[in-house]
Amino acid sequence: MAKFGDLEAKIVLAKVLELAYSKNKGLTTKILAKNGYSALSIDDDGRVTLSSSLSILTFSGKPVLDNIGVKLNRFSVTFSNQNKMRIGYTGSVDLTYSSISFSGSLDLESLIKACSGLLCQAANLLSGRKDNLDEALYRAVVGY
Repeated sequence: MAKFGDLEAKIVLAKVLELAYSKNKGLTTKILAKNGYSALSIDDDGRVTLSSSLSILTFSGKPVLDNIGVKLNRFSVTFSNQNKMRIGYTGSVDLTYSSISFSGSLDLESLIKACSGLLCQAANLLSGRKDNLDEALYRAVVGY
């Protein structure tokens, strides 16, 4: 079984938010940028729900979850919008034999610019951007 800790939980969060953005960028941004609280949960079937009082976005997280090397029984994160582009979060992950809690903050603007989906890559190439998008995504959520 692969090691799964605080850092890996933050990377899963980054990748799932990237996937949410690729599914519906406008709604994902509105949910996260809304003042107040929002939440993200992943059930044991890989179904992701991103929600706030504004709206709900639901999609399959399988593209991310199939590549992490561990079975998540539950993954939940609560976001607190500290200002329009700085989002604090606390989360927990239930694995088969353990649980992990994690917290941090993310820069929404950096996260949006760091997307690495096909459309995002095309947009970044058109704007002349050639840096490592996965590294930028990692820095936006993990913070270093």
